[in-house]
Amino acid sequence: PQPRGTERPPHPPAARPPPREDDGSDDYCYFCRRDGELLCCDDCERVFHLPCVQLTAIPPGNWTCPVCVSETTGSRARHKSVRLTSDFEF
Repeated sequence: PQPRGTERPPHPPAARPPPREDDGSDDYCYFCRRDGELLCCDDCERVFHLPCVQLTAIPPGNWTCPVCVSETTGSRARHKSVRLTSDFEF
């Protein structure tokens, strides 16, 4: 036992990081699967590093990821081809 008056105060509790708000976005880049500074797609939950999507700066306004653009372009092409075949004249 230590002499009276020389007791060390108890250790303060370990500092915890503030709780992270869940914004619905992924925590890791969709392409490289690493964390870091990530750009969120405005149309899905995917996130990306700027270099992983060939960007050097955050684009102004809303940004749509390459996956959503591909899905949208693909679905438009399918709808267009269906519409063209349905307009066939006899």
